[in-house]
Amino acid sequence: MSRRNIGDADWPADEFRVDRAVDGKWSSFETERASKAEDKLRARLIRKAVARHLDTLDTEAALALAYRLEQAGNGGEAPDTLASSVHMRNLRQRVCSEFWRLVEGLDPARINKFTVIPATWEIRGGELWKADPRRLLGTLRSVLYSRCRATDALGWIIAVIHGEHDPIEDVYRLHVHGLAYGDMVDVIDRLREVPNFRTEELLGTHKAVYRRVRMTRKPLTNLPAPVTYLVQGFWPAKALFISSEGKRKRGRTKRRIADPRHSEVLLWLDRWGIDDLTLMVGLRMTKTGLKQTKLVS
Repeated sequence: MSRRNIGDADWPADEFRVDRAVDGKWSSFETERASKAEDKLRARLIRKAVARHLDTLDTEAALALAYRLEQAGNGGEAPDTLASSVHMRNLRQRVCSEFWRLVEGLDPARINKFTVIPATWEIRGGELWKADPRRLLGTLRSVLYSRCRATDALGWIIAVIHGEHDPIEDVYRLHVHGLAYGDMVDVIDRLREVPNFRTEELLGTHKAVYRRVRMTRKPLTNLPAPVTYLVQGFWPAKALFISSEGKRKRGRTKRRIADPRHSEVLLWLDRWGIDDLTLMVGLRMTKTGLKQTKLVS
């Protein structure tokens, strides 16, 4: 029997449905109608990109993906691809709900949100196909054990790869969003001491990223928002620019990546599954859901 992974998460109990009303307020979780409309839009954009960028995209793969997305948008069977908003909605319903079930009942003061942006995870536009998420996460896992003392730490870590594109520099900045529990909070914190994750000196630099380990020290609240943030179905475009006063500015508004880079992202996502993009330490997936392997006292 093959080992179960996070992508095998079952449909959640009603109390952990991330797409349902929470505390009397409707969740902002995407609707089925919106996901279908998004897939149809993505199909149209891919076809336009193919027509305009014949030398940039894999035409055969792009048109095949556009067809599958169009079928999903028109009410057909959802394609098994991370490039599909319909598929991602279903996946997020199951996976994020399983994350919610995992954290329920744990001390929220011992669970911290984090984002890690390794310096070596910056990829030039047109070269995203070279990025292997399994290798990237394997390296991150190795650092956690060899440099950050994860071996003796109790608790767990969940981290999921996300990406954004800087249209000015034409680079993708891959990173992980995650949750750490128990002693693993300190393990993530120790990444700051490793060169690839070290905070850059702000003076005299216009680098887009200077704080490579960002952690929220406040107790985990406002569920299920923190767990839905871990698995996102949209890569945004965010630019770095220098103001007239010479100050570093970074875009905050999430905008759609312009083609051909948008189609490049979709084709990359089409190659991988959620298990390829997810790192878990101190956890394993079972028939009954996620189980801790390094229990916190």
